[in-house]
Amino acid sequence: MKHVWLKLFLIAGDVVGIYLVLFITMLISASSDRAFLLLNLDFTSTFSYLVILIVAFVLGGLYRDTRIKSVIEHSAHLISSITVAVILIYTFNMLAIRQSKSAQLNPLLLGLIILLISILWRYIFNKICNVYNLQERVALIGNDPLIDKLEQALKSHQEFGYRCVLKLPSFEDDETKSLIRANKVDTLVVAEKYVGNPINSQQLTELLMPNVSFITATNFYENSLRRLPVNQVNASWILEAVAKHPRPGFRFMKRIFDVILGTVGLLLSLPVIAIVAIFVKAESKGPALYFQKRTGLGGSVFTAIKIRTMIENAETEEPLWAEEGDERATFIGRLLRRIRVDELPQFINIIKGEMSLIGPRPERPALEPKLEREIPFYNLRYLVKPGLTGWAQVNYHYGASVKDAIEKLEYDLYYIMHQSLPLDIEIILRTIWIVLKAKGR
Repeated sequence: MKHVWLKLFLIAGDVVGIYLVLFITMLISASSDRAFLLLNLDFTSTFSYLVILIVAFVLGGLYRDTRIKSVIEHSAHLISSITVAVILIYTFNMLAIRQSKSAQLNPLLLGLIILLISILWRYIFNKICNVYNLQERVALIGNDPLIDKLEQALKSHQEFGYRCVLKLPSFEDDETKSLIRANKVDTLVVAEKYVGNPINSQQLTELLMPNVSFITATNFYENSLRRLPVNQVNASWILEAVAKHPRPGFRFMKRIFDVILGTVGLLLSLPVIAIVAIFVKAESKGPALYFQKRTGLGGSVFTAIKIRTMIENAETEEPLWAEEGDERATFIGRLLRRIRVDELPQFINIIKGEMSLIGPRPERPALEPKLEREIPFYNLRYLVKPGLTGWAQVNYHYGASVKDAIEKLEYDLYYIMHQSLPLDIEIILRTIWIVLKAKGR
């Protein structure tokens, strides 16, 4: 519950800050003979500006975490969200025929001031959370690998807004309730194995008290880490959950966006591809473009197009995973992989309908039999088209082992379960940030 209140506090601060910015921008934009502009303000216009900005912040993922991982990274998200808001405000000003021109604000000036105020507010918000320990206090209960994994995740990711204050191997001790009360626990996270047992369920109900919420470890893992624990859930649970992935309406809308953005992306990237191809050819023997079989929707096989980043005939016998610092990569190739320019030709695959802009990374068919044997639910990746970028790609480094494939599958299944326009926008924003920081592999 505290987690929710902190998010509301963050949003409330943005609302107050944006309203103050609107006032400041009006004073700056107003001529000297409009000293009482605020008194004559068109409330509808002001409220519209406020709604546009808050919606842009939500779509930009600015309220996903109650703690800020990095001011620089968050600033990039703010810039992206405010850029969208500025475009929408420009459109609103053009369509608002009845609105007084004197009441219209300069969108660029408005966006710049909001950016500065938002960064300042988030810095203050983080300080408040640190000083007053406002994270949601969590008790982890159960002797279970997933509980251990959650404990480590909460310790290393304080930005999630949770703090593990108590960990118990079981809840059968008579002092459990006293410990929960003494540690001022907000949320009980209980291992899944205890929930289905009637005796344990009865004991769990006795632990509940006012202002203390209850959640299973699996659901908490999904909500806080935004991934699914494939090794810790049963088939019926995950199949039922994944079966709820978006209906044809969303897929149709996504296909329209893929065609539009794929076409625009290809046209814009053609000069870049041509220039890069010259450097690739000049550095090493072989073609500039690389054609490789990949697995797509429903397990179908297609030919993915990439700029060659390795020496010619890098794989002569059996397929190998590319690794960080791979000796087969050329100098130019390593640079291209870091900023993901090598994948620009895949806009062609997107236009053809073989890939989507957002989705799991397409894997090579030769590697998949081993992955399907060793990883539970691996074939569920085939429920959606593979993507140029995706939830796993922006959250996890380049995979080079079965262990890495398991980690990435957890993110892929989360995406399949939670496909939505806001999540796609968040992935695009985070991809842009990765490219700008040259964090690709």
